[in-house]
Formats: sequence, structure tokens, C-alpha cells
Amino acid sequence: MNRKAFTSVALMLILTLMAGCSKSGGPAPSSGGDSKTPEKQVELTLLNLMGLRREALDEVIYAYQEKHPGVRIKVKESQLNQFQTQDGKFNQALLEGVDLAIVPGYLASTGLGQGLLKDLTNVRLPQLDPSIALLYDDLSKVDGKRFGLPIVVDPGMLMVNLAQLAKAGIKDLPLDWTLQEFEQTMTALKNANIPGQLMLSGLMEPIIRAYGGKMYDAAKQAWAFDSPEAKQALAWIARQVTDGNLKQDGDKIQIMIGGPNGPGIMALPKAVVQMPGMTLQPYPKGPKGRYSPASATVGVVSAQSKNPEAAVEFLRETISAAYAQQALAKNGVRPVLNDAKAMAAWQESVGERTAKGTELALEGAYVDSGKNSRDLMQGLAPYFGGTAGLDETVAKLMTTLK
Repeated sequence: MNRKAFTSVALMLILTLMAGCSKSGGPAPSSGGDSKTPEKQVELTLLNLMGLRREALDEVIYAYQEKHPGVRIKVKESQLNQFQTQDGKFNQALLEGVDLAIVPGYLASTGLGQGLLKDLTNVRLPQLDPSIALLYDDLSKVDGKRFGLPIVVDPGMLMVNLAQLAKAGIKDLPLDWTLQEFEQTMTALKNANIPGQLMLSGLMEPIIRAYGGKMYDAAKQAWAFDSPEAKQALAWIARQVTDGNLKQDGDKIQIMIGGPNGPGIMALPKAVVQMPGMTLQPYPKGPKGRYSPASATVGVVSAQSKNPEAAVEFLRETISAAYAQQALAKNGVRPVLNDAKAMAAWQESVGERTAKGTELALEGAYVDSGKNSRDLMQGLAPYFGGTAGLDETVAKLMTTLK
């Protein structure tokens, strides 16, 4: 999955959601609480790098400070594009004066290797929801070392504008849909002259996996799209180009999916992101099932922190305390904790359809390899454009891709 393509869509949507939110620090602790105030107050600075909606974070902080009156948490916010330096490394300057941060997991993983983050491998974890537990380690560890504690674990999903689909004669889109139904939907949108754009890089690996193949084999650290299953998926994609459901533009493939009143379908990595008139849809399933790229929003502790133990405890309690999980769930964040009340709060906040779709997507969620698919798309363009054969195109790419 092309992370840059995902990030650009997610950034636009999250900026919309966060517009107008307060930029001040979290609420001050009250004098109440069930523990005594220590003689020395602990102050933590938390960098919220667009990882959680501010209202959800404020509610968690307020409740935590009520329970721990000796801890004061001040929130600092930054833009996503400031998180990395031009050479792709963790921006060390962002962590100056910061104790902990809530950040996208795929970006945070680089910080541990640079010595900028505390190793959290030995932090005791709570009883996680079974569908989350399988992904938790893979989304928060590098070479066996845990770089953060995932607060949010989400499967990638598609966002669907049902009103736009209705204009194309599609009144009921099943959640448990197939590639055939996906193809029929694209055809109906095309025939209704409802244009739009979506980079294929957001769909290629789920489609390849739906056929039983992989784009990249992380265990072997090698590209794997030369398998018979992957070639079947590529042939399906090429047929969509020929039929006009997918449009080729140089090295880019676009889906005809939207219109003046908003896109019909778009890819995004987090199920918590919503827009008016839109609903979330799992990726379609193919011969070998449904697959969705998983992502995480993680809490990390800065190596510069003067109070690392307090920072770790706040993160640990955020994922292990029922009050924190319920507060996040009310704001659309699917619980990672196995807590019935938090799950009920989340289902109510996102609606029955989105909740069911998310659970379907989690069944086939996988951790993205992180390989940029841009070179792959460029190399496949001759095949999708009909100027070269599949076997010849794939064979050439397998010798040139790094």
C-alpha cells in the first residue's frame, strides 16, 4: 500500500475534522481524585501529531488528571508534514521539551532506531480485544522492540457516498461485497457519467491479496507479484482499464468514482474518519477472501523525557482503563480493550453499518510492508496500457525493483 497516497487523503480528512478545535493544553486537574497529591507535581507535555481528535484526547486527559491529581498534562500540536525530515527520518526537533507523543504508527517506527524514543517492549499490556491482539505487536514493533503502544488499531476501508451511488441506480450496496459487485458499481458510475479520481495504489495490494497473492513478501524481503495469483489480480485490474472503469493517466491509474457533490468511493486508512453523507465500506472480497491494510495510532515516549515513568503510565492506562477506552469510543475510536461498554459506545457513535463493516475489514487485516508502489505502478503502466504483455512486464520489473 502506498503510504504517501493514504497519508494525503487521511491528512485532508483529519484537517477537516480538527478545524476549529482548541489549541490550548488539556483541562486543569481538579482537587478531587482517589489518590493523594504528591509533594512534587509532575508535568507532562504531550505532542498530539494529529493522531487523535482533540475532543477525545481532552476527555481522556481530564479523566486521568481527576484520578491522578499529581499529574498535569499539557498538549502541544503539530502538523503531520513536520514529523519527518526531508531524508525520511524522525524530526528530532519536534521532541524538544516533549515527554510523549501520539502519532501515526508507520512514522513513529523510525524514531526508535534513531535513539529518540524509549523502548517500551517490557510495558505490561492489558487484555486486548481478540481481533486487535493479533495485529498489536506487528503494528508496534521493529526487530522485536516495541516503539509505542497502539491506542487505535484500524483496518483500511473505502469511503462511499451513497447519494452519489443512488444517482447511478445503486440503492443498496452490500457490506459483504465481492470484486464482481465492486466492478458492477464502477461500471454503473461510469455509465452514469459520474467522474472522480482514486489512485490504484490504494487498492492494488488488497486486490492482489484477494486473489491469494502478495505485492511484497516481508518475510523474504522481496517483491512477490510474479506469482500466478498476483498475475490474476493484475489481469483483473487491466480488464477494468480496458472496460473504462479504471482510467490510466501516465503511470497513474484512476477510478471513475465520484462527482461534483463529493467522491463516490475513496480509500482511507482509518475507520474513525467520517464526512457528512458518507459511509465506510470494507474492501471487496475475491477468490481468497477480503484483505485490508491495518494502521495504528501509537503513543510513544521521548528519550528526552524527564518523567518517562509517568509518561508510560499515562499511555498504559489509556489503553487499559475502561474510562479511557469509553471516552475514546464515544468519539468514534474503536476500542482496543476487551470492554463491552466501550464497544457499545463505539458502535453507537459510528452507527451500525460502519461498525459491522469495520469488523468485516478486521477479519482480513494485514500489516503493510511499507514498500512504495510508485515504481511498481510505473513499471506496470505498459501492461495496463496494452502495449506490453503481462509476463514480459512482470519479469522485467522483478529484475529492476529494489
